[in-house]
Amino acid sequence: MEISLCMIVKNESMVLERCLKSFSVVADEIIIVDTGSTDGTVEIAKNYTDKVYHFEWIDDFSAARNYSYSFATKDYIMWCDADDILTEDNAAKLLELKRTLSPDIDAVMLRYVVSTDEFGAPKMSFFRERITRRDKKFIWHEPVHEYLAYSGRRETAEISILHKRQEKEERKERNIKIYEKQKRLSSRGIYYYARELYYLGRYRESIKMFNKFLLRKDAWIEDRINTYLHLGRCYFALAKYDEAVKSLVSGFAVAIPRAEHVCLIGESYFRRNRFEEALFWFRFAATIEIPSSTLGFLEQDYYNFIPNIMCAVMCDKLGRYKEGNDYNELAAKFKPEHESVRKNREYFATKISDIS
Repeated sequence: MEISLCMIVKNESMVLERCLKSFSVVADEIIIVDTGSTDGTVEIAKNYTDKVYHFEWIDDFSAARNYSYSFATKDYIMWCDADDILTEDNAAKLLELKRTLSPDIDAVMLRYVVSTDEFGAPKMSFFRERITRRDKKFIWHEPVHEYLAYSGRRETAEISILHKRQEKEERKERNIKIYEKQKRLSSRGIYYYARELYYLGRYRESIKMFNKFLLRKDAWIEDRINTYLHLGRCYFALAKYDEAVKSLVSGFAVAIPRAEHVCLIGESYFRRNRFEEALFWFRFAATIEIPSSTLGFLEQDYYNFIPNIMCAVMCDKLGRYKEGNDYNELAAKFKPEHESVRKNREYFATKISDIS
């Protein structure tokens, strides 16, 4: 198969070269739609493609993406953002996918890694519709936090695209302003509006919107699961720990408990110096396996490193140093070079020696 890579950009001169250099290996055609750059973005784009177009910005990401898709000519269309990166190993996997993909596949989901730890390992990721058949003419929806409405046969590939966000000051309020201009929000719109409020620290407003989202019957299950997590985080930020626990536990009625929820419950007890209860929940989190079938948000550290390192902390608080050392070594299996692991080894060695 051949791929048209479609992008929308604005003032991305700091990152665009990096992005295009990595994706040009797999793209048979690159289409870039500029929405009003005032820096060197357009000039950089023209170094990689002669298909650079302009779109007057109307506070609608979907409109811009649909415009970019209108210029595609290859069998499949792939999208990316200017602060995305395709590493060499993932580029090789994608080239192999191009060679082997069955022609009756309508959409391909790829993993989107939106944050990494200090060692470069994924911290948060989820799957997104990334490659679709051009002849199906799938359409982008929603003015912000847009999605491509696809149908037909889908394939999920373990190929990752790394999102290395370059936060700009004007972006902090941009999405909120777009949402607040909308006369009516879809269920997805309500959910992402609530998330934006949370990230801006407007927790009470966020709680209100998340609860409004939970009343919607067409809410995607993964968004419902994540809503209970964010409600817990909102209450946690307001130091309302009982309310946080109630929200987090409510998520258990939607699906098998997720480690993100369980660890936050443990953290709520830890903040109140209730170390036995906290240890119980962190132990529980350490037993939860990463859900293999989810396409939603996944924070990997909560399924391995975080619960074990927190169990070590709880055991220390309870004076159970040997047990704490054992949990620290379990955490070391996942992040052997982590500073907390190193300091805990020195600390527990001293404590255990004193006991002996």
